[in-house]
Amino acid sequence: MLWRHALISRVAVLAVSLAFHGSVSNPYASDELRESHCNLTKLEAGTRAATSALRTAQTGRAWRHLVLRLSVWDTVHFVKVARCGYEVEQSHAFFPLFPGLLRAFASGQGAEADSVAAGILLSNISFVVSIGLLHRLSQQLLRDDQLAATAAILLCWNPASLRSNGASNAAFLAWWRLTALWSQRWSITQGKAARSCLTLAAQGMIVILPTLSFQLWGWHSLCIARAPDDRPEWCRSSWLPLPYGHVQRKFWDVGFLRFYRWKQAPNFLLAAPMLWLACGACASYIRCACHLQQGRGTGQRRPAVKLKHSTWPEDAAWAGGMAELGFYSWPVAPFLCQWACLAATAALFMNIQVITRFCSTCPAFYWYCAHLVRQKRQQWIWWYFASYAFLGALLFPNWFPWV
Repeated sequence: MLWRHALISRVAVLAVSLAFHGSVSNPYASDELRESHCNLTKLEAGTRAATSALRTAQTGRAWRHLVLRLSVWDTVHFVKVARCGYEVEQSHAFFPLFPGLLRAFASGQGAEADSVAAGILLSNISFVVSIGLLHRLSQQLLRDDQLAATAAILLCWNPASLRSNGASNAAFLAWWRLTALWSQRWSITQGKAARSCLTLAAQGMIVILPTLSFQLWGWHSLCIARAPDDRPEWCRSSWLPLPYGHVQRKFWDVGFLRFYRWKQAPNFLLAAPMLWLACGACASYIRCACHLQQGRGTGQRRPAVKLKHSTWPEDAAWAGGMAELGFYSWPVAPFLCQWACLAATAALFMNIQVITRFCSTCPAFYWYCAHLVRQKRQQWIWWYFASYAFLGALLFPNWFPWV
């Protein structure tokens, strides 16, 4: 049943996005970057053009045109990096792993359609695998099969579904993050704090070192290797001339509270459901934890509470206003902190609408929504997921800003 939901959701979102491409006119749509060519020598350009023409003839114009309908927004930048490398300053906001995989799958010298098709395939495979990983992680930590299944189904139709379906790195990021979290399940469930912290520290270094190396390489290529007159202004004016932050600020106006303007009110409304859910989840969990702690302080303990699907251990069961197995279990706390930190960072520093995309990679988001779905008055969750998935498939391929 779970895999059926995963496959149906991928096919449905992809079909809607392709069907509605061009159905809504957008005067702000821009194909300038997508239509630009790589800065190659004449020999390289001739060889690549011949290869591209041959592949286009073999695969047919219709197929190429169909695939390129999904080459919008971040997809354009990832494909540009995969095909041409980091030729322009703006490309340094996109890290090299995903474009490198696109280049490998598209045999390095393929046409743009080959890279887009490779990205779509890689994103969808990663997304389907991430659904299985979330289900297994939920079963292991929550010990509630119904909640685990509901959370996985919600992931199938998540509000940022279109971002997980095209040649974008959202699904790849979700797979990567859930793989790391699944590898930590034993330490979390067994309470092996020291082992868990050491492993997490090692994984953190695995992430930080390549990121720092990429930033230093970007600084060298933009600020050292270029002639003084050709260097970006931030190379001279900044005390820490690393490209990522400067590129984000220059091209996307990213910075502390820089997005808080009246003209951005529609984007705040777009992000409101995720902000509300994040705040509600944190407040609900903290309230339950405080209630449990007060019960322990008075020495009033109850035996383990029998629930429909499982049993909490004695030291976690408090029936004054009973802490329920599932979302309120203690292994959820680190994941809730992750969700809260991502939501706060997106709300204060980023373009506010991306909070939905960022937080859609957090397991705690799906656990809390699945917990709400079990309450009869909270069925609006399904409408939120379905409406955002459909509207995203309609607007995103037509170059309208979405999550």
